[in-house]
Amino acid sequence: MEIIPFQSCGKLFFGMTREQVETILGDAGRDEGADGCLPNAQLVWYCNMRYHICYLDGRMEWVEVPNPEDENGDVYLYGIRLFQSRAEDVVRALEQHGACIHDCPDQELSYTCWFEKLGVTLWRDRIYHPKLMKDDAYAADFRAMPRENQQDELRFWHFQSVAVESKAYQTLCGALGIPRV
Repeated sequence: MEIIPFQSCGKLFFGMTREQVETILGDAGRDEGADGCLPNAQLVWYCNMRYHICYLDGRMEWVEVPNPEDENGDVYLYGIRLFQSRAEDVVRALEQHGACIHDCPDQELSYTCWFEKLGVTLWRDRIYHPKLMKDDAYAADFRAMPRENQQDELRFWHFQSVAVESKAYQTLCGALGIPRV
């Protein structure tokens, strides 16, 4: 799946109606209803929670896609594999196209990375980075984990989801003062 900033995410194009989206994805799996922060917004999950879409005034203006977590599936932006590459490598590569705003002073330990110029947000629920092993308490906890849990922790060296927004969505969030990271 290829992202084109402010235009599309795969076959989904900003400005599509819900009916157009559902022609591509099928019926909604779970309709969350109104977004409490944005006026006239509707949040909907599709394809067993594979796509999270925000409609503004009935048009798709934001989409979030989680990591497909298999080696055959990935999401690309400028040819960069967003989920198969390590988080810091993805950020470094995307910074060639626009600055990144991080939610953490240590950029390699950020949960959320927003590229305003690209209209793209990368996110992960937890963090793993080898530098964390320098913290004695973290390293002791990590070593005490069963091997399979250690392997599971390593997946947090990668992003877990990407959200892509339209210019209209970005402008509205800015006008309402909604924080991005």
